[in-house]
Amino acid sequence: MKALYTSLIFLFLLTTAQAQENSEPRFFLGVGATQLQFGGDFNGAAFVGGAGSLEILPNLEETRGIKFIAGIQGRSVSMMISFMRSKQNATWLGAEFPSTFSSYNLDAHIFIFNQLFIKPLVAFGIAYNTVTVEGGSSDGVSVDDATFKGFILRGGAGIEITLHEQIAIDLLAMFRYGSYHSVDGIVSGKIDDDIHSDGFTGSVEVKFLF
Repeated sequence: MKALYTSLIFLFLLTTAQAQENSEPRFFLGVGATQLQFGGDFNGAAFVGGAGSLEILPNLEETRGIKFIAGIQGRSVSMMISFMRSKQNATWLGAEFPSTFSSYNLDAHIFIFNQLFIKPLVAFGIAYNTVTVEGGSSDGVSVDDATFKGFILRGGAGIEITLHEQIAIDLLAMFRYGSYHSVDGIVSGKIDDDIHSDGFTGSVEVKFLF
């Protein structure tokens, strides 16, 4: 998995260089609405051992969130950093545990037909994700929130619609795949067995180019 992360970062750097060669890059800011689904080991029945406490893995319900974006865009490539956040209901053995999902993303978009008003694109990137479950950590005596942390790969496709020289709308469908490796809870540390996580992210984003 580390080799895959390294290869993705190398590809991202090559993409950045290509964007600078294609045309004078333009800075942009954006905001978006997201639709998130969660899969993997967050199944509503399991738990994991941290560095001395137990953390539950609730079932995370599908939810909506918000996304903030900043980046640079060339004629055929766009590179960006973004932050996504959502709150969702979560259940474990029938009990409710509110949770918060956060994602810090580094992504690249490659436009397939860059001269069109509506441009198809391929997207890929890497993210640092956290899932915080309220009351999700216990050592048998006390209870605290559990925050799972890990690196996630992202890939998908979409379209960019140019409304104006300075305004564009992106419609994206992304798939997340990776693992959570550590947890902050009653006792913080590396998780005994990595928590597999996957899921779909759909988003509608408005970009303002300068």
